[in-house]
Amino acid sequence: MTKEEFEKAYCERSNISLEEYRRWFVTMPCECDYDGCEGWAAIRNNPDFIAHQKEFYSPKNTEEQ
Repeated sequence: MTKEEFEKAYCERSNISLEEYRRWFVTMPCECDYDGCEGWAAIRNNPDFIAHQKEFYSPKNTEEQ
């Protein structure tokens, strides 16, 4: 799944526009252990939340997208 496909699907499931999504969230790569993980995570656009995602769930061998 591409980043764009993830964002589109997230917006459809959440019944929000892409503009709303981008106001409140950033999309980051994800390697959590959740069975339904799609390889991406919608993270609140907040430095603490972004740092947490980077430290605990982002792939260790890639840069932020």
